[in-house]
Amino acid sequence: KKYYQGLAKEMFLVLDQPIQDAGGMMTLTDAYVRVNRARGLALVSPEDLLHACKMLKELNLPLTVQTFDSGVIVLKSSNITEEEYIEKIVYLTEAFEKISADQLAKELKLSVLLAGERLQSAANNGHILVDQSIHGLTYYPNKFDTLILE
Repeated sequence: KKYYQGLAKEMFLVLDQPIQDAGGMMTLTDAYVRVNRARGLALVSPEDLLHACKMLKELNLPLTVQTFDSGVIVLKSSNITEEEYIEKIVYLTEAFEKISADQLAKELKLSVLLAGERLQSAANNGHILVDQSIHGLTYYPNKFDTLILE
């Protein structure tokens, strides 16, 4: 248990700034690569990294693990709440009148994969709408919740 606690602290030291620079979120795969690159020859197994991730909350470190519906696992900064992510996505979708994963990735400094996951999560919860066409997925503001039925 102490090994995993130490590894969790080391992960935080290695990953905190890169996660902040990446829009507050990083895939566990990217985190695994960065941690092992920082460690040099003393590599960590994927299982050990997962166990260390479970220790983050116990140690009150400001990183949390989140699993999207698709199965993608990310480490995200606890400094940004889920509501703040949703507000940003809704705001950007309304500002651009429509948005794609590419656009959101540029705006929030996320990878396209994570931007797509964020958009799909917001759509699944009814905050935005999704249109699937031969051109790909496009997300639109949800204006249905503002309609007044008489």
